[in-house]
Formats: sequence, C-alpha cells, structure tokens
Amino acid sequence: MRHNRFSRALRGGILGLMVGLAAGLPGLGEAKTTITLWTFLNPEAADPRSKALKATVEGFVAENPDIEVKVESIHWGKIDGLAIQAVAAGGGPDVLNVYSVQLTKHVKAKTITPLNAYVEKWYAKNKDDYIISPKETEYDGNVMALLWETRVWVLWYRQDLLEKVGAKMPQSLDELAEVARKIASDRVHGFVVGLSETQLAAAFVETFEPLLWAQGGSLLDAKGRAAFNSLAGERAMQWVADLARTKAMGPAAVTMNADDILSGFKAGTIAMSFQGSMRVSAARAAKDVGPMILTAPVPGFERGKPAPGLTAGQSLTIGANSKNKDAAWRFIEYYLSPKAQLLFAKAGVVPVRKSVFNDPYFQTPEGRELIQWKDYIDKHGRVGRYPEDFAKLSELLARAAQDVVLRNVPVKKALDEAAAKYNAQAGL
Repeated sequence: MRHNRFSRALRGGILGLMVGLAAGLPGLGEAKTTITLWTFLNPEAADPRSKALKATVEGFVAENPDIEVKVESIHWGKIDGLAIQAVAAGGGPDVLNVYSVQLTKHVKAKTITPLNAYVEKWYAKNKDDYIISPKETEYDGNVMALLWETRVWVLWYRQDLLEKVGAKMPQSLDELAEVARKIASDRVHGFVVGLSETQLAAAFVETFEPLLWAQGGSLLDAKGRAAFNSLAGERAMQWVADLARTKAMGPAAVTMNADDILSGFKAGTIAMSFQGSMRVSAARAAKDVGPMILTAPVPGFERGKPAPGLTAGQSLTIGANSKNKDAAWRFIEYYLSPKAQLLFAKAGVVPVRKSVFNDPYFQTPEGRELIQWKDYIDKHGRVGRYPEDFAKLSELLARAAQDVVLRNVPVKKALDEAAAKYNAQAGL
C-alpha cells in the first residue's frame, strides 16, 4: 500500500514538473508561432547579403524561441506581383520585403498593413539612432514600412582597364564617354546601359533618372503626367545614344538587364556602368577581376559636379492578412537592431543605424567605402516616389531607348511617343 502511495506521489510530482517546464518552454506546453517572410534574398545562397539574412534569422530565432521563421525566396522581379495576388486571394506572408520603388503599388493594392501602432513607440526610443525618418514611407498619415537598408547608384569601374589606356577617373559624363571609347573592344564594353524591358527595365531607368535629374528634369510632373520628354530628357537620352553610336557600348547592351550587367562585370566583359551599391560585394566575388572593381559618385554633365545620387532602399512591412502581426513586428524590430544591421553592413549594405558606423569594421577598406557611399547619399542623394504603374512607365522608357539605339528614331520623337502612351494609359 505504501508502495502504491509512493508511486502515485512520484508520478504526480513528475507530472507537475513536466507541466511547469512546459509552461516555460515553447513546443512542450504550446506550439510555436510560425511566421513567413517573403524576400528576394535566399538564405541558402552564397552571396554576402543572403548569408547575412541567414545569420539574422538564426539570431532572431535564438533570442525568440517561441517563434519560427519560414523564409520564402522569390526573385526581386516577381515578388511584388505574387504578393499582391496572394493577398487578394486571402493569403500572403506575415512579413514582406518591399523595395521602396514598389511601395506605392502595395499601398494601393492594400497588400500591407499600417505599422503606426508599433512604430510610434519604437521610433520614440530609436529616433536618435535610426537614420531614415518614417515619413519617407508614410502614406496619408500611415507608416506602411520601415527601411532596413539604403543604397545609392554609383559608377562601377575597372581600375586596371582605366590604367591600361592611361585614363584617370572621369570627372564628367563627356569624359566618361571618352574613356569608355578608348577601353571598348570586341571583348569588352567600355560602358553599359542595359536596355532590356525585363526586371522592370530597372537597368535603364536607374541610369536615365540620375542623368535626367542632373539636367533639372524629372520623370513625372506634380500631376503625375510624363515630364521626361523635356530638354533634360533629350540630353540624357542622347548621351546613351552616343555611347552606342561611337561603339563605347556594344549592341549586346540592348538585351541586358541588371543581372546580366552583374554577370558581365564578373566575367570581365564590362568596364564601367552605373549600378547599385548593394551589389558591389557580389561583383567582387569574381576571382580574377573582382578586386579591380572600384566605385565613385556618378559624374554629371558639368565637370567636377556629381549627378544626384539615385537613392532607394529595401523595407520590411507586415502583410495585410497576417494572423501573427505581433510576432511579425518582433522580427522586423530585430532586423533593424544594430547587431543585424552590422551583419548586413559587412555584406556591403549601407546600414540605417548611426551607431553601427562606430564599429571597428568601418576602419577597414570595405567599411570606409560604405562611409563614402553614405557621404554621397548625404550630399547628393535623392529619393523618388514612384507611381503605382511604375512598371509600365519603365517599360515605355526602355522601349524608347531601344528605338533610339536600334532603329535610329530621333530622341525627341521617341520620348514624345513614350510620354503620350504613358499619359493615355494612365488616363491623364
């Protein structure tokens, strides 16, 4: 009898201990919360930013054992459309990575949810350290996302190829075109402007817009009508056309998108281009030519005066249909923490926390280059806010460039036709 009472007491004690442990350990007493992250990065890939993402997710899970993160990697040219479709069908991610250029599209499609309830308290605590004002991502009083990185379009150039032709760093667009002509050969493009309509025609627009700004122009006017068919637009487009006419840029550029240009730098077949700072580390991974790739501000039409720096960034936000908004916000908050920001900085990304720049990493050559990019942003950076139908706008601009380069259509005519088509489809 005493044995039975002891056995019952022991079993009761063990059961009580298990219940107590379960209350403190997720997975025993209750299931973990799983959140989905949709992003253009792939945590299993070998590029520096993807490695930083993997380390960030692992760090978050280690500090938040009650939350699991499921990462779904989607190509940056497709993620926005797929997210809009998924949310419209009642699904979609908990956390969505949105490129700042595409944010308006998601706001209009109601793909994402306002973050005010979370941001107000967080920003009050972090406003002295967080570089980007939430106003940059605010629509009608609602903060719709928070930037976790900034990037600026800079001149990528092969130092060894400039030295080979006895050229110094170009100080104007005319000088750049002249150096490109000297470098160009059957194997190497002196300079490349990608004219492909694929990948949102980003390769062209990200070159054309800074040149347009350098002449005082803009893509659209205050009413949203096309404004790129101006004298500023003509001069910018003519500069691109002259690259092809003088063979500083080969005919293959017509089919190139941003990924193709990155591959061209890695293969050693491109000497110069205007490309985003966020991809420099990937280009430098090329074994032979990588260390020869350097960067500088985009030169302007006036010697010694840089063009405005096209500045943008990736942001994180919460999906409209998320059932785990609090957990999603905890993940976003961690992504913006100094420790996560330092991981991405070491992957070649300009961080959004001032305190991160105090790390010894920024005394290295790679870190000092990030500071140079930040200085270019501070002095010459310009952020554009783009229309919901930006994809159509960029496609029309790329086609206009193709008409000019391939079919010798006069610049003014090509730009006027593109402007008329854009205004017509936009109902303006």
